[in-house]
Amino acid sequence: MNAGASLSCTGATSESGAASEPIIQQPAQAEPQPLVPGKSVDDILKGGDKHAYRVALQAGDFLHVVADQRGIDVVLAISGPDGKDVGAMDSLNGSFGPENVSIIAPVSGIYRIEVRSFDASAVAGEFGIRITELRPSKQGDEVRVRAEKTYAQGLQLYQGDDAAAKSAIPILEKALQDFQSIGDVHGQAATLYGLGATHQKLGLNDDVAKELEESIRLYGEAGSQIEAAQVLEALGGFQQSQGATADAEATYRKALDTTSKAMGTEDFEYARISIGLGRLLLFQRKYEEAQPYFERAIAIREKTFGPDSRELADVLVMDRSALGHNLRPLQRDGLINTWGVQLGLWRQPLALAYNLTGTTIGLVHIMLPFLVLDGQQFPRQLIALGQGPVQAAGEVIEHGADGGEFGQIERR
Repeated sequence: MNAGASLSCTGATSESGAASEPIIQQPAQAEPQPLVPGKSVDDILKGGDKHAYRVALQAGDFLHVVADQRGIDVVLAISGPDGKDVGAMDSLNGSFGPENVSIIAPVSGIYRIEVRSFDASAVAGEFGIRITELRPSKQGDEVRVRAEKTYAQGLQLYQGDDAAAKSAIPILEKALQDFQSIGDVHGQAATLYGLGATHQKLGLNDDVAKELEESIRLYGEAGSQIEAAQVLEALGGFQQSQGATADAEATYRKALDTTSKAMGTEDFEYARISIGLGRLLLFQRKYEEAQPYFERAIAIREKTFGPDSRELADVLVMDRSALGHNLRPLQRDGLINTWGVQLGLWRQPLALAYNLTGTTIGLVHIMLPFLVLDGQQFPRQLIALGQGPVQAAGEVIEHGADGGEFGQIERR
């Protein structure tokens, strides 16, 4: 699942796994294949699919498994010889970052490790899976397992209605105490983000910024820069929702910089944070500054998903994300000014972009096809309420210029 930022649990894990471990490439399989400690398996998963692996455990063995998400949101689950789940995790880090599950085997036998896509319609993405620990259990392991299960339970409740989310708070607080008692910095960071997300969902905003900031600090201490960047993105959204636009802009820029250092500037994560920053700049009427962020996101998503993809369409229409991209002909060196000067209509380029004129032209250009394709339902509703056709068209343009809601941490 995704909440606009990262969430994971347990120990020191990296974004891409241990580089020194040998990598085994394998195709999708119908029957579980053995997963060997010390060897990582890289695989590709698409929406609706699942891959299964197996490992033999003795009663009392401690097992820790990590699935590194590299472009697809997965659920990691372990089931026992009887087929019943003994551990599962679906954190809030979306399509990037680790999912972790620890168990203490209750009985001896063959255990099944399953990686399945969270979204049945998801585009194919890569993941890596590895066993980081397999040994007899020792003191403290039961606390770690309990903390993970409590944390996972809290996340499930967070995804429910407000009553369920409210009941998640003491559960997540208990998980945080357990992670603190065993010195698990990564688990603490994850749970603090879960608490921040839950408090924001319920409108209990007093501690949200503090929880997110501490989560960012702990993710940095744990060496998980991708997850730190994702929580920075969530913090920026929260700050914007509270009207602190200057703070939000600085936080978004820091999130983008952290992501570029951790993953480069060509991946989906970089594109998503670019969109968030671009939306904020548009909200502040900084049109010229917003344009390159949207163009970068458009280029990444078109390359990743194709020109006809839903993901690309989201960028083009979401909160006028394509505004800067579609105002190029209106710029001083654009097509309209070039023709106007050449035809002698005016002597020098006019300021047509990044002002009310350009905004109106751009919004009409963007919204008009959707009005036609949608059967003109919105104007008809306005006319039914007593407005004339011209007034209805004006309402459409004005509605398109309104700022959207920002900062709500929710699944994308």
